[in-house]
Amino acid sequence: MLGLFSFIWGGGAGNYKLLQLPSGAPPAWVYPIIWTLLYFMIGSGMSQIFVQKQSFIYADKVRAAALSVIMLIFNIIWYPLFFGVNAYLLALIDIIMICMLTFFLIYYISRLNMFASILLVPYLLWCLYALYLNLLIFLLN
Repeated sequence: MLGLFSFIWGGGAGNYKLLQLPSGAPPAWVYPIIWTLLYFMIGSGMSQIFVQKQSFIYADKVRAAALSVIMLIFNIIWYPLFFGVNAYLLALIDIIMICMLTFFLIYYISRLNMFASILLVPYLLWCLYALYLNLLIFLLN
């Protein structure tokens, strides 16, 4: 739902084909597949924390949830920055924040549930790849 809102607010990715892309940039059809898998993994990882029957302090779960919500808000903001207003520098700053938040989220969640943190590693790797693409698109365009 949030991804759909971001897509509508961002105006679609029609200008992706018009950008001067760096080497290694995937075709546009790859993104919806990857993001579907990544959001599924994020949701699965977060659900592992909340259904776990161990005696975690409630505050730890709330902190993990708050950090993941902040990370997802930055993620949702990136799309309109990049595609809606073509603010590639602001999108780059945003994706740097996403990468940092994701790193801290993985670290923090690993203390609660190792499996849940492992599910977030592909998301971090994809975000680092997106950071590379965003930086080069900013420099090339």
